[in-house]
Amino acid sequence: MDKPYNRYNYREPEKVKIEIKVKKRKKQYFLILLAFLVLLGFVVIFQSSLFELERLELEGLDRIEAEEILRALRLRRGMNIWEVNTRFLQVQLEDMPLVSSAEVSYILPRAIGVTIAEKGPVALSPYQERYIEISEDGTLLGFVEDMKEGKPLLTGMVFSQPYVGKRLPVEQNQGLKEILELLPRMPLEEISIFSDFNVSNPLNLVVYTLDGMEIWMGTGDYGEKIRKVPEVLTEIQQNEKEPTYIDLRVPHFPPK
Repeated sequence: MDKPYNRYNYREPEKVKIEIKVKKRKKQYFLILLAFLVLLGFVVIFQSSLFELERLELEGLDRIEAEEILRALRLRRGMNIWEVNTRFLQVQLEDMPLVSSAEVSYILPRAIGVTIAEKGPVALSPYQERYIEISEDGTLLGFVEDMKEGKPLLTGMVFSQPYVGKRLPVEQNQGLKEILELLPRMPLEEISIFSDFNVSNPLNLVVYTLDGMEIWMGTGDYGEKIRKVPEVLTEIQQNEKEPTYIDLRVPHFPPK
């Protein structure tokens, strides 16, 4: 007598199991082969002449010559653009003394784009019969014959063989460092009442107004002290006698 059919104990024949395994392996081999061919296709395309470097697009240059940028990049015509490490080149450019920031990008299929933001002058300092332009971080940017509107004058500085790109040792003069960082953030109307900022004493920044008033500012909090100057000058005008100088290092005037 035949045994009754039990659907819960049903098992596929071994032959069917083998055929399923073979199909799975064939599918896996096919997918691996397809992935390899796709990868090979990308490699062939990327290494083809389609991506050979033909031109370099530069933007933002004013003080810096294009030849200086080309020497820093060290790119050559005909190289594959995918060999170019844009992040590395960006760091290289930002190490240049006159560069504030840089951006390097691919312009497919055959170009590299470079955008430069140059350092700008925040102050001038007299040197011989000219003026030296100084950036926020103390870099010497160039020499000009005349004063520029809106650029304050820094006095009391001694230059030893100045040249474009040289960086002043601002870390050795805290007053100079702080005032250079502050000047580009000051409104023009605040700067316009001063004739110059004397940074010869690292422990005491001395400021002169257009009327010749001498103001001692000591160190630190220059922004707050400068904002107080118009109020202090107004108070002085209301007095009968004018002090020889104003001492903002302390919250009172010096003896008259």
